[in-house]
Amino acid sequence: MLSKNLTEAVTQKLCDALHYPVQILNTVAETGGSINQAAKLETNAGLFFIKWNRADNYPGMFETEIRGLKLLADTRSFQLPEVIATDTAGENAFLLLRYLSKETATAEMWYKAGSALAA
Repeated sequence: MLSKNLTEAVTQKLCDALHYPVQILNTVAETGGSINQAAKLETNAGLFFIKWNRADNYPGMFETEIRGLKLLADTRSFQLPEVIATDTAGENAFLLLRYLSKETATAEMWYKAGSALAA
């Protein structure tokens, strides 16, 4: 699923961020939208989420996404994933995040999120 270049780059970013050796034990395909590939990474340091695409097709995309996540985080309205890194590896750009477990969205959940953002 992940190319050798991408696996090596992601592993290095995890080691740099966590300050100890990290090993990717398993990758599980996830949905990443219409233009990204995505996977859950199971590691000896926990779960992480990676999105990647062709760097030359979408330059600056993940940096912009990080800015959006920071703006949302500033509202303190809901839990967001911790950004670990963004970088390129070979022809791919990637965004590496802490993995958040999926919850089934309910009408009440969306109401609370909308109200918190509007406040």
